[in-house]
Amino acid sequence: MNFRIRFNISETATESLVKFMKLVLTEIGGNEFTNFPSTLYLAKKSLGFNDRFHSFVPCPKCHKLYNKDEVVNFRQNETLSIMRCNHIEFPNSSSRRIKPCDIPLSQKPDNSVIIQPELIFPFAGIREQLAAMFRRKGFENSLRHWANRSGFDDILTDIYDGRVWKTFKDETSLNFFRPEVADSHLGLMLNLDWFQPFDGTSHSTGVLYAAICNLPRDIRFKRENLLIISILPGPNEVRLHKINHYLAPMVDELGSLWGGMTLNRTYEYREGRQIRAALILVTCDIPAARKICGHISALAACHRCEKREIMKIINIILPEWKIWTSGSLLEIHPSIVRMLLGGDIAIQTQPELNLPSKPALDGLSYFDYHISTQFGF
Repeated sequence: MNFRIRFNISETATESLVKFMKLVLTEIGGNEFTNFPSTLYLAKKSLGFNDRFHSFVPCPKCHKLYNKDEVVNFRQNETLSIMRCNHIEFPNSSSRRIKPCDIPLSQKPDNSVIIQPELIFPFAGIREQLAAMFRRKGFENSLRHWANRSGFDDILTDIYDGRVWKTFKDETSLNFFRPEVADSHLGLMLNLDWFQPFDGTSHSTGVLYAAICNLPRDIRFKRENLLIISILPGPNEVRLHKINHYLAPMVDELGSLWGGMTLNRTYEYREGRQIRAALILVTCDIPAARKICGHISALAACHRCEKREIMKIINIILPEWKIWTSGSLLEIHPSIVRMLLGGDIAIQTQPELNLPSKPALDGLSYFDYHISTQFGF
């Protein structure tokens, strides 16, 4: 597997290499290599390699997460059946609180006895990835580099010169990042971005990953030092508050890491040690940052204060067609709209916006949305 990562070889190419190796060994050794694995799956199975991620099944509509085993083994009257989403998206709404989503979570192909989920959401544990990193030679030494670096007065050269790193406190009001705990108190930088994995079709897949800010900048974003947390399924980007479902498993782990994690063994500490980690920065483009932190738009209701939606819908009716546009009544006067576009207008008031849920990151008591969100690079 290290060979595949080192030379950036895809799984398809690796599997072809495994098949070629079996062909060569069979030609040389004959029946002695009959049981040599012919696929990458069989090679991993024979070597005892297991997937280091947990699979969830998201609802295609509301994106509520369910355990994969629960979905594929769902039974009604002792018969394997299709499980439907029972999530109520707006439980506080008087008109919609009794309406579950009711979307099928899986499908059963013709002439098949196997249930196949509609979507799969793989989540990789942060704790397991950190444990593997701490067993690498030189990793802990790299974490300590920032404590010995030379500073420059009034010059920002890295995150260590910023206010967050210098003033971030733990529950005892001590600075969380101190030289004596330079390699055991980790600061995580979260990123979310979508990309098109296929050519010739529109399909957006999201990747949620984190970088460890303690590491030097020249190795901070190398593949082996990144925490690949989860992959958000396509074909479309998840909208607004629905991303909370995908963030919830990560928030649970970050909450436990804030309290501390005991490593059984590291490269420098064979008897184990205690580490802590905190999410201190969200750095991504504006749409992704708004979704993660709950800032849906500049005019939407805020989950942290009493600000409410003041946007109204202006219905402009022209002789041949109807045009819908939106704007603040304080900024767009009906007479101006009538003068510019002609025709009669009818103004309808949109009710105040009530968000169905708070951002998932609200589960982190220490996280400050205002100073920890960086829009763009």
